[in-house]
Amino acid sequence: MKDKFILVISSTDDEQHIVHVQKHVERYGYRLLRVDTDRFGVDWGLTLLFDAVHCPHILIHAKENDLEISEENIQSVWFRKPRISDFMHYNLSRESRLFIQDEWIATLNGFYRILQEKGIFFVSDPDRIIRASYKPFQLLLAARLGWQIPQTAITSNPDLVRSFWSKTSGKVIAKPVGRGWVTNESNPDEVFFVMTNEIHETDLECLSDLTLSPVTFQENVPKDYEIRATVVGQQVFSVSIDSQRSEHSRIDWRRYDFANTPYKAITIPELVKAKCLRITQQLGLEYGAIDLIKTPADDYVFLEINPVGQFLWLEHLAGVPISEAIARLLIGLEPPLQKLKEV
Repeated sequence: MKDKFILVISSTDDEQHIVHVQKHVERYGYRLLRVDTDRFGVDWGLTLLFDAVHCPHILIHAKENDLEISEENIQSVWFRKPRISDFMHYNLSRESRLFIQDEWIATLNGFYRILQEKGIFFVSDPDRIIRASYKPFQLLLAARLGWQIPQTAITSNPDLVRSFWSKTSGKVIAKPVGRGWVTNESNPDEVFFVMTNEIHETDLECLSDLTLSPVTFQENVPKDYEIRATVVGQQVFSVSIDSQRSEHSRIDWRRYDFANTPYKAITIPELVKAKCLRITQQLGLEYGAIDLIKTPADDYVFLEINPVGQFLWLEHLAGVPISEAIARLLIGLEPPLQKLKEV
């Protein structure tokens, strides 16, 4: 085995994706160390020691085995889906839990940036992931880079929505501006997702609560099929999602109907591929899951990019080797996107 290992920053509910990448990492003779951030403060600990010799010396402690990690042992970092424990199983006040969570967030964010300062390669930079996650900013950048984008109104103004509905001849969908997650307060493990929905004329009479929160309204772009283009370093893996074959998935393919919505690995035009690489590169990412619409008029319309989007179902349904590509990028067998001359 190689002396260095791949560090994966994630959480305990992110099992399957890591396992699939791990098998490729180990096949190439490297080790993968999974660091679940929701275990810190519960059964893991972290120490950063600063002195004249080590600045800093990094120690990660786990109950099952003592670990001592320094930057010399780390090949790269795969920054996946970290989260902090809610500490609900401890007899603590709400104020104490919030304070402890904030302390862990500050310590871990410092830890990530120390690794970056030491020159450790990240897929992707945590700060860039946060910046790239803002969908209004994505649309601005996509338009600047020459993508077609849907007509869009992000607003909490009911009158503007009615005007937008008329402007688009009533062809409007609504979706969240953010992640669209709703957590059950009484059961934090229960999470609901707000999907994309059509707006009908009768809905325009029920907009009084819109002033409480902005919503993304977009023209309902005609679809031949949809595409998930996954950028890994300098590679693009494209899969068509034939969402229009099912009434269930017609508006939002995340209302999965696998039996009636074929997934197929496809080759997209070189110009479209170059745009996928360019927007990911401009966002400072090494990985990006891009959602596109292929229209009946053969146009490619940009919807959004997820800096840590899931990919395993694409491997299962369309056979695209994304896990191996991520492993090879982390090991250094594939070149980083940020080292590619601007596309």
